[in-house]
Amino acid sequence: MRVGARFTQSGGNTFLILSLIILGISILASGAVFGYERYLMSVRETKSAEVQKAQESIDIATVEEFIHTRDRFTAAKGVLDNHVSASNFFDLLESLTLQNVRFNSLSFTVTEDRSAKIQMNGTARTFNALAAQSSAFAGEKRIKRAIFSDIRINDNKSVSFSLEADLDSKLLTLVPEARELLPADDVGLTPPQAGTATTTP
Repeated sequence: MRVGARFTQSGGNTFLILSLIILGISILASGAVFGYERYLMSVRETKSAEVQKAQESIDIATVEEFIHTRDRFTAAKGVLDNHVSASNFFDLLESLTLQNVRFNSLSFTVTEDRSAKIQMNGTARTFNALAAQSSAFAGEKRIKRAIFSDIRINDNKSVSFSLEADLDSKLLTLVPEARELLPADDVGLTPPQAGTATTTP
């Protein structure tokens, strides 16, 4: 009888100890969660105070000036991107025109999409010179659908001709691709208006 009583008492003590341990762990965990929650609230309040202080230190006039400056840069970029510089084409035409070929007139029409159509009349010293000039235009990707027509032999054996072609908008607008064609001191801008300009040397 005494041995059974001791066993029962020992088992009860073990269960009580385990219960107390679990209760202690639960209390510690709850305290840790509560403490971490208070820490997060403290951090949030600190950050809110810092944000409020930063907002109060902002100069509204300075912000408005920054916005105004940004709008001006945006507007200037739009103006540059939508303007036409015919000098790009003239520089390219000068580099493509062969020594034995001369252009006598030019009709230059800017379209709504900022590309252009050209009509030119010229004279080549020989048929071979005209063929070489045609090849030079065909090899330039920014000049599209170059068509030579009205070819005729003059009394002095030279060859007269007409030329029609389309110009890529990248050759006319002041975008990075077109800027590379400009001389360093070229600042001329021509508004992109649909119309026709004719020049005769």
